[in-house]
Amino acid sequence: DRFAVYPGRIDQEGLSVDDAIFSTLEGHGFEWGAIAASAQHLFLLQRDGHAIHEFFHGAVQRWEVSLADAVHAMSLLSADLARQHCAQKSASEADSHPWAILAAAGHDVVILCPRRGHGSHGSHGTLYPRRWLPQAASQHATVAVQMPSREHLWLLRSQTLANPAEKSAKVWLVREHLQSGQMDNFALPKDRSWAPGLCIRNSSVLLAAYHPRDKSPEIWHLEMFD
Repeated sequence: DRFAVYPGRIDQEGLSVDDAIFSTLEGHGFEWGAIAASAQHLFLLQRDGHAIHEFFHGAVQRWEVSLADAVHAMSLLSADLARQHCAQKSASEADSHPWAILAAAGHDVVILCPRRGHGSHGSHGTLYPRRWLPQAASQHATVAVQMPSREHLWLLRSQTLANPAEKSAKVWLVREHLQSGQMDNFALPKDRSWAPGLCIRNSSVLLAAYHPRDKSPEIWHLEMFD
């Protein structure tokens, strides 16, 4: 009773994928399992969940993830949130990486901050856990995460991590209030296959789905009401 849902159809004619992305990835032979991007950065999660590759102005940086559990979902924090959570003793170190990764690994959601070794200017670095975010315990897998502000953590949860787009799988959209711990849950319709991703803009949530009966992709716009 806290959401209104508006399904919309996608006109598939004229849709295209930027070939420059694929040309950038040529020669970096690895399989990737998730993607996050900003205006200047492209981040690809290695399929084994233990490394993230950053593409920036034609250069490639590999970041090892310092977690025991494999990362299976991620998103990019805003520059302001990244500086807030990843500030180092040295201002130059904090300013050199105005980004951070919000990751789901195992049953945890954690903020990962980048750090190079002392005196290292190579193509490798390490992502260290800086803050574990509180979330209600759940036996279901977190397949997408977003934290657009200091107030809210958004999760997309599924019965199954192996194939969250399976039509019969139960999928929930969860909004957690980080200050109070209150959880808002919204069960998504089971007659769709849901892509493991979230787009949050102000009070709106965008989700991608596939309608098996009509054999067509859909964009769902959820408008949040407080």
